[in-house]
Amino acid sequence: MHLRFPLILIGIMLCTTITAGQAEIIRRVNPDGSITEYVPQKVPAAPRAEPQPGPCDQPPSTPNNYWWAKDAFQASLQRLRSAPNDPQCRAQALQLGRLYSQFSRTTTIGALYDETTLMNDINVITGSGTK
Repeated sequence: MHLRFPLILIGIMLCTTITAGQAEIIRRVNPDGSITEYVPQKVPAAPRAEPQPGPCDQPPSTPNNYWWAKDAFQASLQRLRSAPNDPQCRAQALQLGRLYSQFSRTTTIGALYDETTLMNDINVITGSGTK
């Protein structure tokens, strides 16, 4: 009965020694000559999040007339408003705006929407216009 405590104590010491022998201990000598020992901790890596598709990841269909080009350009400006820092949205708005400008020049309506107006609209939406 009186041997139970020393046996438990010896068991704990052996378990501690065995588990400590498995750990990697790094010793560093300090400038003052003292030695610092530490055990590096393993931190699990965070799971990587899959990139979420943006509002402009799907290429739009190519408009084939003035009104379709106008509607497609207005829709691309709406998508650009929802993601003003997305370069894909900006490129799509620019591409569809150029088609819209081209159709407005070739119809009887005339050149209502030129490149300067197009870039002004895109710069206002994205906030990258000059002051």
